[in-house]
Amino acid sequence: MGAGVLCTHLARQCGRLAAAWLLLFARNTLVQAGKRRSCAVPSRPAPRSGSHLREDDRVTTPASTVERGLAARARACDAASDEGLLDHPYPLDATAAEEVNPPRFIREAAKAALDRGETHYTARHGIAPLRTKLAERATRDGFPVGPEETIVTNGAAEALYVVLQTALRPGDTVFLVGPVSPQVVALATFLQLRVERLRLDQAERFPTGWDSSAGLLLVAAPSAVTGQMPAAPQLRALIDRALDAGATVVVDRSRAWCLYRDAGYGFDPSLGGRCITIGSFSTAFSMPGWRVGYVTAPGHQVSAPLELKQAMSICTSPIAQFAALAALEGADVWLAERRSFFAARRDALLRAGVPLAPADAWPAQLIDARPFGDDDIALAAQAAEARNVRVEPATRYGAELRGYLRIDLRAPRQALDAVAEFFGALAT
Repeated sequence: MGAGVLCTHLARQCGRLAAAWLLLFARNTLVQAGKRRSCAVPSRPAPRSGSHLREDDRVTTPASTVERGLAARARACDAASDEGLLDHPYPLDATAAEEVNPPRFIREAAKAALDRGETHYTARHGIAPLRTKLAERATRDGFPVGPEETIVTNGAAEALYVVLQTALRPGDTVFLVGPVSPQVVALATFLQLRVERLRLDQAERFPTGWDSSAGLLLVAAPSAVTGQMPAAPQLRALIDRALDAGATVVVDRSRAWCLYRDAGYGFDPSLGGRCITIGSFSTAFSMPGWRVGYVTAPGHQVSAPLELKQAMSICTSPIAQFAALAALEGADVWLAERRSFFAARRDALLRAGVPLAPADAWPAQLIDARPFGDDDIALAAQAAEARNVRVEPATRYGAELRGYLRIDLRAPRQALDAVAEFFGALAT
């Protein structure tokens, strides 16, 4: 069996094992929750008096009340899909990535680890060389930590889960900054958290006077939805306000390796050293099936996520960990090639007249379709009808993205060409 085939097989098996562990844990959690509720049905906690967001800025969970306007738009997207408006028989899909194997040096590292017999449990928080590399990168970017404050996880999904589960209690509030994936809201709902959405410029609206367990601020830098990096002054102001209010701050850095300009964050270490960060190898290194992510946290905040991660999945697959270590050791050349590849795709779309919104990181890319109307659902349906290409209405991710469409620069070239042809026709 060739190295590439073997490593792909192992990655799939590791992903299935991780998924099985998470499914089992979630099932047991739901069973226990059901038992507790059968004894007593507690009332949902009232909003804390410290919160002073306007009602139209507030989003509460469960999901039935998660931002009524956004929920309505999401239902409209689903209805359009159910009616076939966004689901032609053989569409070109500009929202889905073509499968690309990790580079050869990552696959070879996985094979070498297998040949060495690295098939047993590792330290629960991950192999030391990988944690050291992750800590060095975080420190360089303004989030100073050591290897002992770094946990290797089964992807960013597990990282976010263990952080939310251990930092918050049912009824506590998670503040989501900017457009977010519906999966994040679903996870918060599962954990019985209240959700409030904030724009980046709403630092002054962050509640004050809370104790340290009352809330958590989650911000992606850069955003996996828009590809945009939050403006540094606003990001610092919001994080500073949240920390002063006693909230936990989590920065999702899963796309940090995907920045077009690898100039580092330049983040204030005095603030970054008080933040938790999470991240993933999936997108930057073409490793979605390998399930490797991480958590970094200040020393007093690292033990609880580690204990929960250990209870859920013991440790991340050792083969995948050594592959991730190789990814970091060979990151410079690989990431430079990827930056050039996606910049060329972006620039080709711009030359073709597609009104792309600015993006700081690949592969997510917004299209500012507002000059052609602010109904992104209708525009997506029109693209499907006219060019047989699927694009995504961006209001799935936040009401502030009304009038934008979303594509993935990893999509097949033919799909991106169809997007260019569609907007070329609109402009004439």
